[in-house]
Amino acid sequence: MSQKLGSPKPIVEVSRREFLKAAGLVGAGVGVAGLLGACAPAAATAAPEAAAPAAAKLKAAYIGGGMQVPWVPRGIDAAKQLAELLGVEITVLDSELSADKQIANYEDVAADTWDFVVIQSIAVNSGAEIVQKIVDKGIPVINIDGWIADPHDKVKIHTMIKSDSVAMGESLIDYLAAAMNYKGNLVHTQGLLSHSVAQERAEGIKKGLAKYPDIKVIDETPADWDTNKVQSIWEGLLSKGDKIDAAVFHNDSMADAAASVLERAGKLAEVKIGSIDGMPFATDNVINGKFFVVAMNSCCRIFADALWAGYYAVTAKETDIPKLIIEPSPLITKENAAGYAWFQKHFMW
Repeated sequence: MSQKLGSPKPIVEVSRREFLKAAGLVGAGVGVAGLLGACAPAAATAAPEAAAPAAAKLKAAYIGGGMQVPWVPRGIDAAKQLAELLGVEITVLDSELSADKQIANYEDVAADTWDFVVIQSIAVNSGAEIVQKIVDKGIPVINIDGWIADPHDKVKIHTMIKSDSVAMGESLIDYLAAAMNYKGNLVHTQGLLSHSVAQERAEGIKKGLAKYPDIKVIDETPADWDTNKVQSIWEGLLSKGDKIDAAVFHNDSMADAAASVLERAGKLAEVKIGSIDGMPFATDNVINGKFFVVAMNSCCRIFADALWAGYYAVTAKETDIPKLIIEPSPLITKENAAGYAWFQKHFMW
């Protein structure tokens, strides 16, 4: 039966996967976090056409730093969502925040065959020679988040994809300092200091604090990404009775653990909390006032972009990728948090 002029057309629901397939975006350089780039203005010359997904699934190993840190499994989820579209089979090896476990993972990966490998290092130079053996087999290694080696070219990685942790730390302090009227007591709870990311965040935070001599750091005990250690540190701090005007944390989980201690003590409203990573729960905490500000370190973009890098290295034999790719890291504040919450709902940030 023909449809009458002016009558509404039937609504057909399609999944995001079906939409991408129908639009021809799968295998054309667009998907998940990579969809953000689709809004960029057209270049003066046409970009080369991306290779179509291989008929057989590509094999990729993802060596994560520690699945107990929520940033890691969320990034893995984003990568898996994209991998399904591109025809990549991901095997995840969890290092459990242990350098020894990560070395064992390196050895397991080096003994097998892969199309590409993605590594989130938790201890710089630990097992770097094993990673070089993977590279020597002709397997592209994409380094994310924490550096595998120092000097960085000690291992001939395909590329490094990360946020600028120094800049994040400094911008977080600048924002908190203004809210403190550039004076008062601040606590700096650090991450695992063998991890280059924690080292860089500490560097940025200290660089920021150097500009504000009237802000006094009353504690900077490392908690090693461990929320139980955070609870112990913060219960000890509150028992001393010192006034705390603000606190900065190397990741959201540690900030959330300290906020819970403050909340139980009835002191949460007294302390402005700044955190790094921008997990969805941290964005929600900014919205509800539990956190004051968060610096975004998008696991979705980093893990998914690593997949793109490996995919093009194999299917398009791409060799001209920059050796260092810096992801954007905006501040999440009360004014913009709702928008980022929506992005995160769809794994775009």
